[in-house]
Amino acid sequence: MAQDDKTDSKKDDGKKDDRTTDIYVNTRPAAWEGREISYADLLALAYPGETVSGEDTVTVRFSRGKDGNGAGSLTAGHSVNVKKGMVFDVVRTSRS
Repeated sequence: MAQDDKTDSKKDDGKKDDRTTDIYVNTRPAAWEGREISYADLLALAYPGETVSGEDTVTVRFSRGKDGNGAGSLTAGHSVNVKKGMVFDVVRTSRS
């Protein structure tokens, strides 16, 4: 029954899906609204309020994805569809 309601609302307004999806970023639970999440969004969730300098290297990997994209890596300027329980590992390393 609830599934039909979601399908109908998509058909009616034709707007972006704004359901909240529970994901994990660096082992911490997070709620994400929308169908996709970008590299920049994941940086903001992993390191809130921090800026990444040019000397930092950031690696974003994900697992438990959907649509045949079960696992992989994400680079700057790209995004991936989210799925409930999807896991993201965002690692920042700095040169010393």
